[in-house]
Amino acid sequence: MKRFLWDFFGGDAAGTAGHFAVHLGEWLARNGLGDAKRGVLATQPGQASVFVEVPDEAGDQVIRALRPKRMADLG
Repeated sequence: MKRFLWDFFGGDAAGTAGHFAVHLGEWLARNGLGDAKRGVLATQPGQASVFVEVPDEAGDQVIRALRPKRMADLG
């Protein structure tokens, strides 16, 4: 399982992350990954992240299409 993250900064980081999360969900559904765990993390003012967890075999597809900023291998 792999976790991919996209980071957003600035006064509207949480709003931008939320908007991105909607489009991420649409992309996941179109590509057969609609049940993937995903969410928005807003840990401090002016910074928010969107994450998705996908099976290892879907990792390359996510990287090519969505160019995440960070990745973690969940084992």
